[in-house]
Amino acid sequence: MHLSFGDVSGAEYAKQMAVDSTIHSWDLAQAVGGDTSLDPELIDFAYVELIKTAEDWRSVAPSAR
Repeated sequence: MHLSFGDVSGAEYAKQMAVDSTIHSWDLAQAVGGDTSLDPELIDFAYVELIKTAEDWRSVAPSAR
C-alpha cells in the first residue's frame, strides 16, 4: 500500500486501520454518551501495535515541542 508517509504491506495497513477504528469507536461513543466498552483482546491488540510507534508520535506531537 502506498500511503502519504511511505509504502506498507497490506497486513500492516490492516493493523493500522484496526487500531484507528478501535480508538475512534471509543472516542465517538464517549462523545455521544454511548457504550464505551471494548473487547479486552481488541484493546490489548491496539496497545501492542501503538506502543511500537509511541516514541515516534511523541517526537512530532505539537505538545512535545
